[in-house]
Parts: sequence; C-alpha cells; structure tokens
Amino acid sequence: MPTDEQKLSQIEVEILVNTPDSGDILLSDFQLGEYLLLGGRSFPDPNNYDPTLAARYLEGLWSLQRRGLIRHYADRLYTLTANGFDVRRQLLEERSTRS
Repeated sequence: MPTDEQKLSQIEVEILVNTPDSGDILLSDFQLGEYLLLGGRSFPDPNNYDPTLAARYLEGLWSLQRRGLIRHYADRLYTLTANGFDVRRQLLEERSTRS
C-alpha cells in the first residue's frame, strides 16, 4: 500500500476498486471525449459527460501508471500490475470491513 507521502487520490482509489477482477482498464472515447471503461461501467458516465471529470480520470490513470500499479498493455488497454492487484485487494478489504 502506498505510504502517506504517496497517498492515493480519491480518483485513483475509485479507479482501482472499480477495476474488474480481470484487471483490465479500457481507455475509450466517443464524440464528447475520452472515458475509462471498468468492467461494464464508464468513468465518467457518458450520459452525463463532464470534461473536467474526464480529465481527472485520465490523470488518475496516468498517475497509477507512474506509481507502477497499472501498465499500458496494448493500444487503449491498460492492466493492473501485481502490485496493483495487491493494492486493489487491500482497498476492497478495507471497504468491506467498514461496511
């Protein structure tokens, strides 16, 4: 888990916990702009598209890549690294113990 100095942003956490078990993250686009497809969900929601929020998700994706938690796999496909899977698991466990 990142140290306090390297604390994950809210967007980074949201990306990780919503990444499907396969670890696949698809960077997709439509006429208004880009968004992340995590499993069957889009971030931000294309039906209520906000370009500022879309930019935040893209910045979150790139930040996770710099941290070594995801890697660019091919074309517009990204995937969790082993460390990314570990951090995702810890975040999901923390959420389940708080519920």
